[in-house]
Amino acid sequence: MASKEAAIKAALTGNAPWVALVTGGTFLFDELGTLGLTPESAEAAGCYDADGKLELTAVLTFDTNTEAEILTSERQFFRIWYFHHDSYSLIRQARRKAKDLLDRQQVTADNEGRPLMRWVDDIREFTEDDLGGALAAASRYFVQLRRR
Repeated sequence: MASKEAAIKAALTGNAPWVALVTGGTFLFDELGTLGLTPESAEAAGCYDADGKLELTAVLTFDTNTEAEILTSERQFFRIWYFHHDSYSLIRQARRKAKDLLDRQQVTADNEGRPLMRWVDDIREFTEDDLGGALAAASRYFVQLRRR
């Protein structure tokens, strides 16, 4: 078994069509270092193609619950950030595929039972200047924790 973060990543990377689409890789934020996806971490992780262009890459970030949230809710939000050198169309395909794979699905996680994931919304598309003007977007989900 794994943490809920690793289990959610595995729900994506265990799907062959997802892996074929997101050719730059799927990462938890922490796997890329303290700054997340940067030109340096993307190069080290193999996110660029042979021509030096950023392939479609997904990065999962998880919100930290505040004490008030922990006392009143068993819900945690996470985002999937999508980056590509020049195709919003590919980003939109990845968002749809992630929603198909994650919305209303459960994963098995150590010490957290079988959390249920739900899609919340999509964050509008933008340009990521720190990645040389790569195109980007994000989707937000929540995890409803079900402790054993």
